[in-house]
Amino acid sequence: MSEYRSLISIIIAVYNSEEYLGRCFDSIIAQTYTRWEAIVVDDGSTDHSLEICREYAKKDSRFRVYHKDNGGVSSARQYGIDRLSDGSVYSIHVDPDDWVDPMMLESLYNKAMESEADMVICDFFYNLPVREIYIDQNPKSEQPKQVLGVLFQGLHGSLCNKLIRSDSYNKFGIRFPVGLDYCEDLFVNIALLQRIDNVAYLPQAFYHYDQYSNPNPATRNECSSRIDFTRTEVVKRTRLIVKEELKNWQYYLFEAHNAFSILDGGSMSMKAFREFFHDIPMSVLLHRHTGYVRTFLTCLVVHLHFSRDLVIRSYNNYLAFRQMVINTKQSVL
Repeated sequence: MSEYRSLISIIIAVYNSEEYLGRCFDSIIAQTYTRWEAIVVDDGSTDHSLEICREYAKKDSRFRVYHKDNGGVSSARQYGIDRLSDGSVYSIHVDPDDWVDPMMLESLYNKAMESEADMVICDFFYNLPVREIYIDQNPKSEQPKQVLGVLFQGLHGSLCNKLIRSDSYNKFGIRFPVGLDYCEDLFVNIALLQRIDNVAYLPQAFYHYDQYSNPNPATRNECSSRIDFTRTEVVKRTRLIVKEELKNWQYYLFEAHNAFSILDGGSMSMKAFREFFHDIPMSVLLHRHTGYVRTFLTCLVVHLHFSRDLVIRSYNNYLAFRQMVINTKQSVL
């Protein structure tokens, strides 16, 4: 390990998290790697969160606390990035209702130094009331554009299990998307992976996603239509930043997955659905769902020709039939 220990910035966007801040902050103080700064951004909390943040800053000068009017998690994350210290070499995000293991920063930093990586990805835990689930995140490659493809296929889009070279944000003009507070970190990862030079993977878990203590964090508390709006916005904005040569089957499956999920929830109109799918290849639509594929393989055998609108209508009918079956089963039970 290098004798010089680089400054690592930890960005924590806080909103009404008074019940969990102590656990989060204490886990950061317990880090074996000590040359860090915690940039804590209180996003207009209405509880005692800001007071708790300031108490920790009084006890430990490595906590730098800022207060701003409420603007959502995306604006708070960007606010923190804009205030990185000049000496910050790497940065990572931590959510206030989660916690981290003591070796997280040291392990990620050592891996970054060893591989000269711009991004280090590690595994993480989902913590439930009675058990802890280990989530493997092996991207199968250290080439950023190949990792991007895996991200489109379902690699976790969070920034909380990724150590990022700090100057990547300003160097490539990457900012958190204004007005989006769901999947905003996925959008940033998509932008980063198109520009950075190398990625490293550490097959260890340090980050704990609390899935039980806080039942109503900001994103979960939003109505489904709002979440669906931000999901479609992420896809629409992603279309604008992803280079054409990278819009392969993995990318289009990412689009189809989001659109089909929203349609399944009933919050997308057919007109919006058609517009959303306008540029998605037919082959991707056919391969999105197993039952859907079987139906169209049968159609192909008899050489029937289907337009895109008919594909969409057929899928909609399939979802309605599936829901009817589900309702019938539930009534029987």
